[in-house]
Amino acid sequence: MTIDYKKIGARIQYSRTLLGISQEALAEAATVSRVYISALERGEKGASLETIIDIANSLRITTDDLLADYLSENHPSPLSTHFDLLHDCTMEETDFLLAALQSIKQILRRFRITK
Repeated sequence: MTIDYKKIGARIQYSRTLLGISQEALAEAATVSRVYISALERGEKGASLETIIDIANSLRITTDDLLADYLSENHPSPLSTHFDLLHDCTMEETDFLLAALQSIKQILRRFRITK
């Protein structure tokens, strides 16, 4: 199996952007350098299991969310589904869609529309 570090890096970047934190903040939380996070996000470097766990914990996601493409049984995680939908959006499109989703969530909760 060949690991596509660009896919893992894109998932890290997507998750970080979704949380609204900088590379520097993620690096500090995961106890690595900002330059290393940047290289990971570009797919130029791989990461140890310990670093993957630290990054996932810092992003409040599971390691499965980062490694979903490499699981033997593909059980899509919510983050994986989000990534598949939004990975090709521009930053402006992503910001717009996330703001719309947040508004819908507030409406659902305010009027107790969910099950």
